[in-house]
Amino acid sequence: MSIIIIAPVHAWDDVRVFKKQAVSLARSGFDVKLIARIEKKDFIDGVEVIPPAGSSKNRFLRFLSIPLISFQALFLKGEIYHLHNPDTIPIAFFLRLFGSKIIYDTHEDFTQRILSRYWLPKILRGFFAWAVGRAEVLTARVAQASIATQREVAERLGNKCLIIKNLPRVDDELIEQVSKLTNQINDKGCIFRVVYIGGVSPARGLYEMVDALPKVNEEIDCRLWLIGRAQQEFLESASKRKGWDYVDYFSKMAQEKAFAYVKKSDIGLIYINDVGGHAMIDPNKIYEYMTFSKPFVASNFKKWREDFEGINAGVFIEPGSSDKLSESLLKLARLDKKELEKMGNNGKKFVDHNNWEKEYQRLLKIYEGILGCHSAS
Repeated sequence: MSIIIIAPVHAWDDVRVFKKQAVSLARSGFDVKLIARIEKKDFIDGVEVIPPAGSSKNRFLRFLSIPLISFQALFLKGEIYHLHNPDTIPIAFFLRLFGSKIIYDTHEDFTQRILSRYWLPKILRGFFAWAVGRAEVLTARVAQASIATQREVAERLGNKCLIIKNLPRVDDELIEQVSKLTNQINDKGCIFRVVYIGGVSPARGLYEMVDALPKVNEEIDCRLWLIGRAQQEFLESASKRKGWDYVDYFSKMAQEKAFAYVKKSDIGLIYINDVGGHAMIDPNKIYEYMTFSKPFVASNFKKWREDFEGINAGVFIEPGSSDKLSESLLKLARLDKKELEKMGNNGKKFVDHNNWEKEYQRLLKIYEGILGCHSAS
């Protein structure tokens, strides 16, 4: 049974699209093809990865390539088309004209996220946010099913929408890979290591993380592994701050290697600001830190506290304050190692019962419901 996953603006190795969904479906016996950003066609982990027709790094040119991708997808003759995020909405309507079965999958609340897009003129952001919201609702109506990661988005998309959370992978192969890579990392003899993995920007707490480091280093040797893609202007601004002397920056790296840095660290950070709907996202970084038994410091968002505070696996502080972040890190650094280990173990126990391997069964049921069958394996 042929499944075509369409994610033309995503890198082919995107964690949710490829490593979780595509690979899991392939292992269940489906014939999976993925249209995503890759230099040339390849067959990886049971998935045929195909570059988008007319692909371009330019946002405007990518929009113009939508008709080409629409025909590309149609000619692949999938039994189900799984489309990711609002840029695929025109493709969804095109495929429905030909009677194709589709699933629309939105990873974030784009009615909020668009409001913080730096590249979009401020005067236009409100209109585009409204337009995308309406388009998503219409797409969800014509689709066989839709998927969201947030309750509020699922309610907006209607009764055919199900929540598939961004829970972490905990398969033995991944854990073994990470363990091997961890042994190759040089921590420069640092006493207290913190790590952040993800998009790097002011909205995601870049400056607060950097500015917190000098105060922490007044008491203890502390460095930050900062891992993720960033616009050059953000890096240039951050590098002029005093705290940058305590930062080891890496651009995007393979997830397994990034996780090795998490495993080698003491504390994981997800100290992001309350903009663009961040407060309502399902924070996969918290899950990922807990997967490797690391306590976390996170923004004090109500939803996050409700989901994680009772686990006693990390601490929550008000966002936007480097002073509060430094104070929190120092409190954790002063704790007995056994206390930190206990927090880490609490998180690991939670993830053992809340992970992608379990969440995937919900996705599989969506496919089986549309196809009227059990998995292909």
